[in-house]
Amino acid sequence: MLSKKLLLDIFGEKIKPYGFEFAGYVDRRYTFSRTADGTEQTFVIQRDPGKVFQLLMDTHVGRVFEIDEIFWDLDYHSYENGEELENILNILGDHVVNRVIPRLAELSIPKVEYVDMITDEMYAQLMQEREELQQRFLLRNGIAADQGTDVVMGSLLREMEQIKGLPFRETIETQLELAALYGYIILRTVGGEFLQFYYTLADQPGLYADRYDDPYVTGLLQQATVWTHRWSRHKV
Repeated sequence: MLSKKLLLDIFGEKIKPYGFEFAGYVDRRYTFSRTADGTEQTFVIQRDPGKVFQLLMDTHVGRVFEIDEIFWDLDYHSYENGEELENILNILGDHVVNRVIPRLAELSIPKVEYVDMITDEMYAQLMQEREELQQRFLLRNGIAADQGTDVVMGSLLREMEQIKGLPFRETIETQLELAALYGYIILRTVGGEFLQFYYTLADQPGLYADRYDDPYVTGLLQQATVWTHRWSRHKV
């Protein structure tokens, strides 16, 4: 049967050299915790009905679902007897030490959504200058307006790859061009219209101003249609 002593002797001993200490037991949950660079990191063993338990991992910066997706194979465990339980705890501890703990530093960095980096000024520029932005891209890449969607989309994807990973501030103008062009491609192939629809940051100015150079906000054109336009299909 899963017990505090068994957890401390097997799982706890494996993660203890990395600073994790037993933090308590509440509502079927045994918690092991450490603080690294000001961030709490926890492993929780949750005892479920029957001979089943779960491993829950969190860095408490809003990335628990991402952690679950990465280490999905470590979530649920069942056992038939004490010997099997001990083997599972040993193997689970090895996985945590070799796979999870080495990645906790990166998973402890708050992940800022790309849309939160977009300012009201960028929306306005996109709406007011979208045709100029489109033409600037086409001219720079030597593309004629009648060359077809495949040619245009190919150049767009190449430029996305070129600026991938660069600081957000350094690529704003290019991303505006790409967004305008992407909107143009959708309108040309599907139909619709540009609308001034966006999420405003007016009520939280400067909230993420110090994170523009964070590598996690350089996703490049993720959810481009969120900040370029909304489109609707023509009725047939």
